[in-house]
Amino acid sequence: MLNRREGKPYYMISSLARGLRMIELLAENGQLTASESARMMGSSRSVAHRFLATLHKLGYVRQDERARYALSMKLFELGSRVINHSEIFTTARPFMQRLVQSHGETVSLSILDGQDMVIIDTLTGRKLFNYHSTVGSRTSASSHAMGKVILAFRNREDQEVYADAVHLDSCLPCTTNDSGAFLSELDGIRRDGYATDDEKWAVGIRCVAAPVFNHTNEPAYSIGVFGPTNRMTSVVISKLSFDLIQSCRVISKKLGSSRD
Repeated sequence: MLNRREGKPYYMISSLARGLRMIELLAENGQLTASESARMMGSSRSVAHRFLATLHKLGYVRQDERARYALSMKLFELGSRVINHSEIFTTARPFMQRLVQSHGETVSLSILDGQDMVIIDTLTGRKLFNYHSTVGSRTSASSHAMGKVILAFRNREDQEVYADAVHLDSCLPCTTNDSGAFLSELDGIRRDGYATDDEKWAVGIRCVAAPVFNHTNEPAYSIGVFGPTNRMTSVVISKLSFDLIQSCRVISKKLGSSRD
């Protein structure tokens, strides 16, 4: 539907459209002053300056000593995430489906987001399971296997940052708030190649997780298999962890990792 007075869709947010146009102008021209961008946008200098100041505050542009503005690397980072996420989805899905077929349990894909681990894809298992690993679910990376298995393959400096943030969740058993114990646990996970949870995600649920590495050999994602404690026995976990590690290795290779 068009706004009859302006001849444009009524749902258009003009200020957002102009802000995006500012980003496009910076991409096309490299660097611009507030006056130059105002002239190109057909607006006053004060309006252009407010757009630039907002983008600068949000980290999308940078300003040099001559008051010239240029795009920061944030847009590149966002674009890279879109590409990487699309690639990980299409690459990991077939292997996740095979794990579901082989073991019957729910399989999820996660990514690290700051201090949290976030589920970005999930396939429900064939076996009866009164639990759903919902896309968008978020929890502390330091308290769950899917987060810990990524952290275990990070450098020590990164691990110590997360160790400082370790906290005890009184709602769940088997968690720790001791940073030394946490770092020792990460060392063990790295040796084993996988991590396990004993009811740390939710009561009555166990999870086995392994890392997925990207083209720079960084642990970028993890895949976890969820099941009830009565089915996820030590024997089952032993077989499942082997299959999971092998799947994650192949996915990593397909993403460009050179790790063995």
